[in-house]
Amino acid sequence: MAKTETRNENEARKGLKGQWVFYLVLICLAVGIAVGVIVPRKISGLLKPKGGEITGETIVEQIISVQKLITMEYHYKDIGKHEDTKTIIGGITNPLTSKKVLFTYQGTIHAGVDVKKIQADVDEDAKVISITLPRGEILAHEMPPEDVEIYDERTGVFSKYSFDDRNQILVEEKNRIEREFENSSYLEDARKEAEKAITALLSVLTEKEGYTLRFLYAEMEEEAGSEAEAENADSSDTQENSEAAA
Repeated sequence: MAKTETRNENEARKGLKGQWVFYLVLICLAVGIAVGVIVPRKISGLLKPKGGEITGETIVEQIISVQKLITMEYHYKDIGKHEDTKTIIGGITNPLTSKKVLFTYQGTIHAGVDVKKIQADVDEDAKVISITLPRGEILAHEMPPEDVEIYDERTGVFSKYSFDDRNQILVEEKNRIEREFENSSYLEDARKEAEKAITALLSVLTEKEGYTLRFLYAEMEEEAGSEAEAENADSSDTQENSEAAA
């Protein structure tokens, strides 16, 4: 029995390089081509609609307009295994009420930064554009049920897999995939790719208009703000103690 299950699992793993198989699709290549060549020409005119004024608001608007081009797609394939074993007296498995299934599935995760959380500031005197990027996050996750392939399913007379059972198993797998994804370096990679895409998007301003582009990370700004508040609190406490001593 164990050898049969191992063989089925090995067959399911054929064509899969480990549990995770990620690769960037052609849209990431499009970022280097479309954003680098086509979009900057369009942005140059849109950022200077009247009087040549460039503001943080207009920059953010243009970044939002090309949101799809700064979103990365990761395709994956994985193996799922579910087992619900019922036992009777003596710990013996009851074949009438036990069930197990081995299957493969695939999906697509769209990762990047939420462009609506991006902040931009323009210092005209210093000709510096500051872009604050939020953390990378999963923007969408698709796991088509029709792509699920069953390799081995065993059920008892009183333990069939219902439609709701199958949906719940896929939900659990989807949640597990997202947890592993969030604990990996992929979200940080997605933010770095967004940074590259925005750099290409604003290349007309940096290369022809003489602006310097710098990127800030939202969590760094939050930490700096927390440290400043802590310093102010310490300073206030020190001043109060000094006044009390006097």
